[in-house]
Amino acid sequence: RRRKPGHHLQALMSLGLPGSIYRPAPAEVGDAASRGEARRLRQFQAKGIDVPELLFEGPGVLILGDCGLTIEARLRLFRDAGQMAAHDDLLVAMARSLAAVHALGLVHGRPHPRDMFVREGRIGFMDFEQDPLRAMSLVRAQARDALFLFGFVCDMAVSPETPMRAWEAWSAHVPAAVPGQLAATLKGMKALVLAGRLVSRIRQGSDLRRFLAGTGFLCSVLEKSKMPENYPVNMQAQVAQTAGETNGNDHHAR
Repeated sequence: RRRKPGHHLQALMSLGLPGSIYRPAPAEVGDAASRGEARRLRQFQAKGIDVPELLFEGPGVLILGDCGLTIEARLRLFRDAGQMAAHDDLLVAMARSLAAVHALGLVHGRPHPRDMFVREGRIGFMDFEQDPLRAMSLVRAQARDALFLFGFVCDMAVSPETPMRAWEAWSAHVPAAVPGQLAATLKGMKALVLAGRLVSRIRQGSDLRRFLAGTGFLCSVLEKSKMPENYPVNMQAQVAQTAGETNGNDHHAR
């Protein structure tokens, strides 16, 4: 499996970022890739974290058991049903579950809602293709996890209180060094965030929207220890307001 052009671009951009937390891990292919994913799945399982059942492992192939609906799918169902409180509660539960992973000395690498599931009342994790520990230390990898997760939480939250609830659920249980690493990283990313905001006025994809939502919230929390009253839950609304548009309530719901 060849590296995609975006993978090379990410590697180049990461050279100028503090702590190199965006540096992609060296690509694994074929048997090495499947063995690495199986190894990480077993690491999570050994620590009591729910993961898919490994049904078959062969040369370059893994067959996993069905885990039911992903969190991404559950969030969509909550939105469609208008169950906004349940939607945001699930976002907070994502943060709490990632904190449990970090407290156990583990890192996911890409905590996307489509890579999590709920089974018997517990949040589980899957898709362990990315191993950031091959490119950075554990504390940096866990800070990287948080940046990914809070991008989704802040972009998707319906209630303005939800990001702070998620922060409290995560930060109360992670190793003490991780929020400090996160703060140091964000401090050095201010120019990048500013550039992203300027670009967002012209063109904004979902990745940039989540990046701005997450970094904006985390910078505020880490610098001021509280979320500002005018913090935009959904960065789309902020950009629309800046451009003089009126898309108001174009929020992702739970």
